[in-house]
Amino acid sequence: MNENAAGKMTFRRLLSKWYFRAPIEIGLVLFVWFFVIQINPTHGPSMLPTLKDGSYVFLDKLSYRLHPPERGDVIVFRSNEEPVMHYCKRVIGLPGQVIEIRRGQVYLDDAPLHEPYIIGNTFWELQPTRIGEDQIYAIGDNRGMAIDSHFKAKVAYRNIVGRVIGKGYDYSNGEVR
Repeated sequence: MNENAAGKMTFRRLLSKWYFRAPIEIGLVLFVWFFVIQINPTHGPSMLPTLKDGSYVFLDKLSYRLHPPERGDVIVFRSNEEPVMHYCKRVIGLPGQVIEIRRGQVYLDDAPLHEPYIIGNTFWELQPTRIGEDQIYAIGDNRGMAIDSHFKAKVAYRNIVGRVIGKGYDYSNGEVR
């Protein structure tokens, strides 16, 4: 047996040892958790019927480093206030667009936005507002709530935590989604 083959055997044996493998596996799990995928709980009814209060969502934390958010994406973002809160909302407006809400209908650049995912008829009103560069406009799907109790906002790209890519266990009624 030559030296190179003996070296490979030793490395293979080392990989089979738990005390060498465990730190590598833990490191990979932590890397994925902090930089790629994360699980977040949802709170409140603002994203009904898409997401129920108490359900968990899986976030893709990597894709927005490669491309900007798109209209229709459901995202989780951090607030600017103290204490920092996390919100789960849908992207409806993109950078440079003018958003307006008239009698509950969302208009982007003066054209009505088709939103098959919303519930509740509203009479919300929002004066025309230009969305800045490196910002999106996010709002929940449950428009039946009073506009004052609904978080809606321009969100800076730097505050976006990730894009929702799946739903997990729904603790509100004990079902898996």
